[in-house]
Amino acid sequence: SFSIACLIFLLIIAFAYYPKEKIESEENIIFSTILGINIVGIIIDIFGFFMLKLLGIDSIINIIISKIYLVYFLTYPFCLFIYVYYKAFNDSRKISLFKKIFYSVAVIMSIMPIEIHFDGLIGYTSGLSVSFSYIVGICLIIMMLYCLMKARKKIAKDYYPLFAFIILMILVVVIQNINPELTLLLLCNSIVTIIMYFTIENPDVKMIRQLEIAKDSADKANAAK
Repeated sequence: SFSIACLIFLLIIAFAYYPKEKIESEENIIFSTILGINIVGIIIDIFGFFMLKLLGIDSIINIIISKIYLVYFLTYPFCLFIYVYYKAFNDSRKISLFKKIFYSVAVIMSIMPIEIHFDGLIGYTSGLSVSFSYIVGICLIIMMLYCLMKARKKIAKDYYPLFAFIILMILVVVIQNINPELTLLLLCNSIVTIIMYFTIENPDVKMIRQLEIAKDSADKANAAK
């Protein structure tokens, strides 16, 4: 299935990315979070499928899992918005405020009603909480577009993930409105994460240290003169 294939690809990227020595920049921290959230979301999806087969749609456990999955549905575009905001304005001062607003929205969505549909092979959710999550997701996309317009003079490969996310999300919304059984969200998020991995700026730490050592040696040589 899409979920297992995406999980395999992202685990390969995780094993390549996390152990690698990196600069502790805001950009790297955000991407590390996005990659981790994407993997967790896929695991929730796979686990939820087996729990539906085991316990059925009326189980309180499956209702909780479905709401956790909805929180993931919003967490991914929120993290992507934070990434785009930081790239556009290079300002991390408002990020804590954005996080507080997001936490409040997630709590509100979690207490809204949700309906689970499952035919033994394919499962999906509907209800007020799902509609609310779509509205919040659209708001996040609008905010990303605003950041993009503000940073239009310095558009670079860093914004490729944003373009990919917007295009893919439009396709996902259209397709799932026609056929809600096709849950393509995880595939969309995984593609965007993979694009981010190949476009994020991550200078080689070893090379930077060598340059710093060379600079220190040059400074000491000049001081000795």
